[in-house]
Amino acid sequence: MITDWNKLNAKKVPIWIIGLMSSIPQRQYYSFGKLSSYLREHALAFNISENEYNDVLETDAPILITPFLLELLNYSSQTNLVYVLRLLRTVASYIREPKLGQLQRARAIQISRIIEEKYELYVSLLNHNDFEVRIELILLLCSISNKQKESATLLLHYLKTGDVSEDREVLTIFDCIFTLTQNTELDSNLLKSELIVILEQSINHDKTSDSVLTRAVCFLLVLQGSKVSTKIINHLIDKLKNAQAGKNSEILSYGHLWINGLLNLGIEKATQILLDVFKHQNDTYTLFYVSAILLRIQFGSQDPYLLYVHIMDTDNNYQIINVTFEPEFKTKSTWQCYEFSTSQKELLVQLSQKSMLWNYQSNLFDSFNLPSDRFKLIKLLNE
Repeated sequence: MITDWNKLNAKKVPIWIIGLMSSIPQRQYYSFGKLSSYLREHALAFNISENEYNDVLETDAPILITPFLLELLNYSSQTNLVYVLRLLRTVASYIREPKLGQLQRARAIQISRIIEEKYELYVSLLNHNDFEVRIELILLLCSISNKQKESATLLLHYLKTGDVSEDREVLTIFDCIFTLTQNTELDSNLLKSELIVILEQSINHDKTSDSVLTRAVCFLLVLQGSKVSTKIINHLIDKLKNAQAGKNSEILSYGHLWINGLLNLGIEKATQILLDVFKHQNDTYTLFYVSAILLRIQFGSQDPYLLYVHIMDTDNNYQIINVTFEPEFKTKSTWQCYEFSTSQKELLVQLSQKSMLWNYQSNLFDSFNLPSDRFKLIKLLNE
């Protein structure tokens, strides 16, 4: 039966699919861009999938496109596999959208089954000589809902025995397996144990890159909870003390992980560790970042997920610092009065003594219903 793409509001889709096999790289890129937009890859990238996926699944077009994309995997010398795999990952993600309509859900399930049928093909391609292709394959393997545990076991084995020399490939595997360990629907205790062993080996290896070390430290803080070793905590402290905006700052982008990891040690212990970092930091961005976390731990916040800190120096240079928290990060509600606990008062004394913190206009203290004027805060603490 011939598909009437016009009726599916997908008139140019066949042209774009053919374009993926063009000998002209620019045409391949153009075709990928068009298919990417049609299939809503940006919704996957920016986590805004709800209405986007409902729209694209209004017709059977994605179901019909998927087998063509799978067929292209057999023509690696004629097409850009990174593009094809990225598109497959996009359609594979439809099934994870919780608010699909009934008809859209049925189509998403059908697409998921079509992709799952070719699982062994993806595995066979893991030995591809292009690590960019391997990265996309790893991401696709972990996105196949009914094969997640199998994929995690496979990738652990691949990490142990395969020739994984590129940092990005190692980090992608770490990310995928760690994400799967957080899936409550999987029996992940064995998976966690194996990942912990590999992460610890990475930390103890002399040639481990800074990026891999950073990620390993963050994941171990979460996975090991209160049993995390002093060595891991010291790695974190060292990285935070040396972090600067634009330099050695990767650790800050994983704050949502290590904040929760520190809180597994208790609020007081987490506060002590971060105060140690605070006292040694002289980088503006990192100083405000750590200060915001300390205040958030001790005083709570109205927004449990995100805190925006706005700062401005005397030359009116403006900066926004985003501090992201995991949903599990629970503390008291926003402070409403000035009856400080011992640990709260100790924190505020330390903050009030850090001159650099007060060389900028900011909403840091306002965010916690605390005086934003240094002398008013000191006066309050002395009352």
